Amino acid sequence: MKGLVSQVKAYDFKAYYTRLPFEDEISGRCADVVVSYGDSQLVFCRETSFLPYWKTPQGKWSVKEIIPRGGDGPALRHDKHNKYSYVRIIGNKTDQVVIHWRYIPDFKDIDFTSVVHEVYTLRPDYNVKREIIQEREKLAVFTDPGNRAIQVLKLKPDGIQVMKYQSADPIEKPMYEPVTGSPVIHETVAKPAAWWLSSINATGRKRAGSSASMIVGGWPCCCPAMTNGIQSSRKRDFL
Repeated sequence: MKGLVSQVKAYDFKAYYTRLPFEDEISGRCADVVVSYGDSQLVFCRETSFLPYWKTPQGKWSVKEIIPRGGDGPALRHDKHNKYSYVRIIGNKTDQVVIHWRYIPDFKDIDFTSVVHEVYTLRPDYNVKREIIQEREKLAVFTDPGNRAIQVLKLKPDGIQVMKYQSADPIEKPMYEPVTGSPVIHETVAKPAAWWLSSINATGRKRAGSSASMIVGGWPCCCPAMTNGIQSSRKRDFL
């Protein structure tokens, strides 16, 4: 084969789950994903912790890492037992296949903000759009379009050509839309049976010369049992 045709036939372009001849200890029987282009394939396999490789009759080439990986396995399979790595088919149509690869690149920092998502959108014309999305502490930063690094690849008979790359540039301080609060109620719903005016200021401290008082639940409250009969600094009004 000297070269690939400009576009593979519709019945040859498809994605499917399978189990390739690589054994590990914990994965299911259909843990690998293959995107078929007839006699060529883009393969997401446990052998590489699902870092995809392009296989044609002329050879085999791995997609280059954008985010360096390091874990408990060898360099190519950084997740030895693929505990934190998986791949799944998101879309599978005759004109487009979408694959989601999820992994944790650094085992020194195993947290939800350490997770990386890579989304591959493949077309029958051998063009691939690769999106690298890192988890963030704030949802507004994670969903920001600038949080995606984008790489455009061209699958060829003798390898993978990088056509374009755009690094991620997420927002640092997300702006949130103001939330409409509850309306201010200027009148009480019902008149209280009794109320006391104590000499406690807004900070919860007694003013000089004030009567005994206490704070309950963060609110200033009078304590009649502590007044020792002193009523001059407190007013009672029974309505």
